[in-house]
Amino acid sequence: SADIAVAMRTGQVHFFADAFNIAAQLDLRPIALFRSAPLAEAPQLPLMRNHGFPVEFSIHGGIFVPKATPEAVVERLQRACRDAVAAAETRTHFERMKVVSMYMPGADYAEKLRRESLAVGNIVRESGIPRQD
Repeated sequence: SADIAVAMRTGQVHFFADAFNIAAQLDLRPIALFRSAPLAEAPQLPLMRNHGFPVEFSIHGGIFVPKATPEAVVERLQRACRDAVAAAETRTHFERMKVVSMYMPGADYAEKLRRESLAVGNIVRESGIPRQD
């Protein structure tokens, strides 16, 4: 993201997509969002879906464990993550970085990843981009 921001400032790049907080941190001007709903931090930004591009992209992170991890351990980790995201200190750090934070249980996050993978895969197939092995 930092390299792209430099390229934008020097006129080498005129457009790119990244997380909203990256644009804010690098003092770039966001012009539209790949979301299904407006962003509370920037309700004035238009949604790409309203302009004929019904694509949602998000840049997110998650915590993963091996599939064989005991359910009790998974539940404990999920509680710890939920509590950490809800903690006032964490929210303060996220707000300072302009990060939109949320906790999502593992099953919900897995479904989100599955849907995004299908959507991006469809875009790649429909565009005719050849497979890169």
